[in-house]
Amino acid sequence: MRPKYALFLMLLSLQSLSELAKKEAERRKLLDQQGIEAKRIDQRDLSGRGNVTLSSPPPKVPSTEPEKKPSLERYRTQLRNLDSGIRRDEERLASLRKRLEIEKDAPVRLGRRGRSTTVETATKRLENQILELEIRLKRLREDRLKTYDAARKAGFLPGELKT
Repeated sequence: MRPKYALFLMLLSLQSLSELAKKEAERRKLLDQQGIEAKRIDQRDLSGRGNVTLSSPPPKVPSTEPEKKPSLERYRTQLRNLDSGIRRDEERLASLRKRLEIEKDAPVRLGRRGRSTTVETATKRLENQILELEIRLKRLREDRLKTYDAARKAGFLPGELKT
């Protein structure tokens, strides 16, 4: 075969492949609009002998069981636990802040060990504990808000969620 004709035939086949791809895309779009599921070739179904099996996804069978909606008592318990954790951490935070004030206002003690190093380390430790508690309180409050919002989305009224 002459080289000119081979090139011409190759270009012609490429053009027909692109047309074929466009038609296939239109066909699939039409099937999607009609809600028809097309058969697909699953590569896992290819056997070693070269046979190809066609498969379609399994049909969706509606469940006879109603969807399990989280119970009101579950939300109440979660909210109650979060509230008690928030109260506990707020009390601890107030206590630590009071201790920090007392520690800073304490008179200087004289003795072998210098007061400045022990007081500084104690106040730094208290400040770190306060910071950790503030972060934990913020997280607890966010969790409580998320739980409350989830309960509201599940259909429970604010009066039902009071703990």
